[in-house]
Amino acid sequence: MKTALLLFLLFFNNSLFCQDQWELSKEGNNIKVYTGKISNSSFKSVKVDCTMEGTIDKLVAVLKNVDGNNHWVYNTKQTHMIKNISDQEFIYYAETSLPWPLRNRDMAINMLFDKNALGNQLTVKATGVKDAAPEQNGKVRVPYFNGLWEVTQTDERHITIHYQLSVDPGGSVPAWAYNMFVSKGPYKTFNNLAALLKE
Repeated sequence: MKTALLLFLLFFNNSLFCQDQWELSKEGNNIKVYTGKISNSSFKSVKVDCTMEGTIDKLVAVLKNVDGNNHWVYNTKQTHMIKNISDQEFIYYAETSLPWPLRNRDMAINMLFDKNALGNQLTVKATGVKDAAPEQNGKVRVPYFNGLWEVTQTDERHITIHYQLSVDPGGSVPAWAYNMFVSKGPYKTFNNLAALLKE
């Protein structure tokens, strides 16, 4: 059940994450995962603050390598590119595995990159696009997915990441059960990312 409920803590407008308080849920390896309640949703949102070895350019390369998501994004079953809009924007499809009897979830996500002129700050917005991919039998389409990456190059070898995610997994996953395990997915994802950026 833990695996089922921690699905979507993958990959965002700050105004959408307007809770007053964040609660530290999990910490380790320079990664802190917080959860918080947002208005008009039964599901908790997630915030991750972390520092890791790497560069903004390498992070961008990882995020743009859509086919490689299953190597680091928690419980990703498959991904593929839907549309390359520009060097700074694309839409891709992602399916996340859930154990029986729950059905897998899927979604199309728009990724928009914005790097400052000095190249030391990056913002990435990821937004669910419900109709960008046809719905498939046996899978539940995620009705709402919204998140934000804010990245700073602190020195030649390290970046800091502030990440927030708000998601409604759809279907029959109860909010109370989802919220019990909401820190596991992002913690594993960012640990995997840290290892990937070191390579």
